[in-house]
Amino acid sequence: MRIAYVCADPGVPVFGCKGASVHVQGVLGAFLRTGATVELFAARMGADAPADLRAVVLHEIAAPPGRSASDVHDREVALGQANDVFTRRMCAAGPFDLVYERHALFAWAGMEVARDNAAVGILEVNAPLVQEQATHRTLVDRAGALEGVRRSFAAASAVLAVSSSLGELLEGSPDAQGKVHVISNGVDRACFGAPSPGIPDRPFTVAFVGTLKPWHGLDTLVDAFVLLRRAVPDAQLLVIGDGPGRATLERRLREAGLQHAARLTGAVDPARVGPLLAQADASVAPYPATAERYFSPLKVLESMAAG
Repeated sequence: MRIAYVCADPGVPVFGCKGASVHVQGVLGAFLRTGATVELFAARMGADAPADLRAVVLHEIAAPPGRSASDVHDREVALGQANDVFTRRMCAAGPFDLVYERHALFAWAGMEVARDNAAVGILEVNAPLVQEQATHRTLVDRAGALEGVRRSFAAASAVLAVSSSLGELLEGSPDAQGKVHVISNGVDRACFGAPSPGIPDRPFTVAFVGTLKPWHGLDTLVDAFVLLRRAVPDAQLLVIGDGPGRATLERRLREAGLQHAARLTGAVDPARVGPLLAQADASVAPYPATAERYFSPLKVLESMAAG
């Protein structure tokens, strides 16, 4: 079987350390283990492929540059234009039996190439992207973004949702209705050793793993750690990951006088997450009470796998 994996989102460095990157790598590895020939069409590789994914044939397709890299409208236009490039490259490399696409804003080439070439097209949806972009970032061409979603849904053979709440939301789209299947995210257990008992001489350690973004509950993380230190004075905080919220997190820890009790690893290779989590006694995912419930967070699954 020949499989094309499509990731047209330039915000996802496929071989990077973000949760989305880890997820893409996991799916690629699963496809390879079936014995399939796998080709990756991505807007951004981020780094070299790890050893276990070297068999994947790589096609990096950068979005055409806009007039200004800082202009949101220009970036959105460039993302739409990149569909033509993805289409040409996929058609030149094909035919494929299966096209698997990670849903991205202003991206529809993968599903339409599958449909037009009688291949199975599976669209993996991790969030209501238009809503998420408008709420947490900036979206200029909402109508264009919605049209991209419509085209992807219409061309897909099946639409995968990572949670039941997201699945219900997707079923509300006429173009996805009847195609939606709920399959939660997972982790590769081979990346995590057997759970180890607590180490008596080590201070009680709480871990947070993930990209450091404000909506991941970083303020709650610090507030909770302050309370924990009152009850357990030698407790330690282990923060695994990096992101735009790091400076604020470090400032909050300094203001609380707890910078000495916290270790921030920065971005780490996915293979190191399991061993790092094994150094903790508890792991937290302090999402705000107002947070959306459509996601399937890898940090929770990774913590469970680590024991």
